[in-house]
Amino acid sequence: MGGGNKKKKKKKTQTNSAVRALNNQDVEEELLALQAIYEHNLHVHDDYQGFSLLIVPHPGEVEANYVQVDLQVRYPAQYPSQQVQLRVTDAQGLHTDMVKVLVHMLNDTAAHHAKAAEVCVFNLVDQVQEFLREQNVKPEDSTGLQVQSLWHQWQQRMHSDVSKTAVASASASAAAAQGEGPEAQG
Repeated sequence: MGGGNKKKKKKKTQTNSAVRALNNQDVEEELLALQAIYEHNLHVHDDYQGFSLLIVPHPGEVEANYVQVDLQVRYPAQYPSQQVQLRVTDAQGLHTDMVKVLVHMLNDTAAHHAKAAEVCVFNLVDQVQEFLREQNVKPEDSTGLQVQSLWHQWQQRMHSDVSKTAVASASASAAAAQGEGPEAQG
């Protein structure tokens, strides 16, 4: 009888190892697909058990984005039958209450997929993008003027920095030229 129990235990251990291998394969396949699609906006964690992804409503149309979030996902050991851990950080253009609504929606979706033992990361990313599209309204500042997109704001900062550098360089050149003038005359 004791030998029979050992065989059952060994078979169960082999099954658990196969399930763990399958789960790791699920994670690996999702991460590879995410890297292929979101290469520059994706940061895979060093342990390959999670990632951070910068999500905007309209990828490839940077001028059209007024909102964005960073979705952070951690894979549990029993993924996909165990729910992923989610965080939404660095939300830009969204009110705190809307971020809470988004996180609640994402957790509901992740729980539903875990219950069915289905992979879910692409569904979560799609859900975030759809939510951001709904919230992607050109905001107005306190003066009633519409605020520029995140891309336009970045472009303006870059142009401003370049202009300041050019003005400083021109001023230094002018000062140097004026300093050389009297010496040349003397």
